Amino acid sequence: MVFSQQNQPSKADSMARSFVLWLHGLGDSGPANEPIKTVFTSPEFRNTVWSFPSAPFNPVTCNNGAVMPSWFDIHEMPVTADSPKDESSVLKAVQNVHAMIDKEIAAGTAPNNVFVCGLSQGGFPLALALQHLPPSPLSFSPPNAHTPSALALASVLLYPKTLGGGAVFSGWVPFNSSIIQRIPPNAKRILWRVNKSGVDLNLLIGCSEVVLDGSKSLTETSCMHSVLMIGTDYSGDKGQCFLFARDYPCKRTPVLWCHGTEDRTVLFEAGQAGPPFLEQAGVSCEFKAYPGLGHTITTEELKYLESWIKTRMQSSS
Repeated sequence: MVFSQQNQPSKADSMARSFVLWLHGLGDSGPANEPIKTVFTSPEFRNTVWSFPSAPFNPVTCNNGAVMPSWFDIHEMPVTADSPKDESSVLKAVQNVHAMIDKEIAAGTAPNNVFVCGLSQGGFPLALALQHLPPSPLSFSPPNAHTPSALALASVLLYPKTLGGGAVFSGWVPFNSSIIQRIPPNAKRILWRVNKSGVDLNLLIGCSEVVLDGSKSLTETSCMHSVLMIGTDYSGDKGQCFLFARDYPCKRTPVLWCHGTEDRTVLFEAGQAGPPFLEQAGVSCEFKAYPGLGHTITTEELKYLESWIKTRMQSSS
């Protein structure tokens, strides 16, 4: 018997809904970046929802306090590995990005099909740039440049769920190493409260803020892949209960980092400092250096991002 190939679903048809959140640069707008999605021609992106939000207007220190579209404040330019960091400004922006992600997940997209990307374009409209980008790299240096890649990085690191991935183009780490303490643990703790008869009274999702006996946090009694009795509890008329916990490993959101070696706005050294920081935080990072490339993005980088996302997309089955 011969079966027709026409009725067999393609891989693209089996792909679940995915979401790409793209963050623009200083002085730019979301709509000006929308031509980016025309580069992603693979059929796997047929069910992809794209979002190009615009940053609010804020004063920017490195531009003498001028008010312009900016996700967070930048104190100096060029950005180096040791540039001052405005963490409070970054964390406020992260909350806004997380709200966008939460809204998309509530609409039905699985967290592992969510991808957050950021690039720096400054005052050079991306729509115009794409009209002139050949297959080979072309660099340009906008007069004002801000890197939402830094915001994309912060957003995926601090999001409480594992996402599909984060992409950083000509970015830097926008906070100090102390921020690692805020990154969700790489294990989810499930906490059971059980009474003397062994009846499971309820099931709680544990987190680092849960406190035992007023002092010891759950993460301080980590027991990967095993069950541990971690204390007792009194639940009113239920009498004395025993607390049991088990940790389940959680994969952290992977990161793609692309940086030009001739970047004079966010220096290459600032980009190179990223992977060691992420390694310290337990995050997988692929770093790609582009020789001779300045502070820009190219079709070569975008096509690589397309393939990178494709390998991480989840099917609907």
